[in-house]
Amino acid sequence: MAGQAHRGSRELARSCHRASSSARRAAASAVARGEPGTTPTTQTAPALDPSLATLPTHRALVRKGLTVAEAANLTAYLCGIPLREVQWSLAQVNRLLFIRELHRTGRIGEAAEPPAVH
Repeated sequence: MAGQAHRGSRELARSCHRASSSARRAAASAVARGEPGTTPTTQTAPALDPSLATLPTHRALVRKGLTVAEAANLTAYLCGIPLREVQWSLAQVNRLLFIRELHRTGRIGEAAEPPAVH
C-alpha cells in the first residue's frame, strides 16, 4: 500500500452538493438583502382537501392492526364526523366530506334567491 500512487486528488475536490447548496444560500441572501435583479421565489403549499388524507390514514391504521371498519370509523372521527352508533365506510366518509366542501363553498345548501319556477 505504501507504494501505491494517489489517483487524482479526491481530498481537494469539492462535492457538487456543497457547490449547489452554497449557490442557493448566496442567491437566498441576495434576495434577502434586496439586491437588484433578484426576485424572491415564494412557494405556496396548495390547499389540501381533508378527503385526500383519508385513504393514507385508513391504510396506515389497517397496517397498524385495526380492522377495515375500525379504521374507517377512526378516520371519520379524525375528520370531525360524529360517530354515535353509526358504522362508517371509507367511501361514505369521502362522500360526506365532499358534500361538506360543497356546502362550505356555497355550491350546495341555502340559496341566496329562490329558484325560478317555469
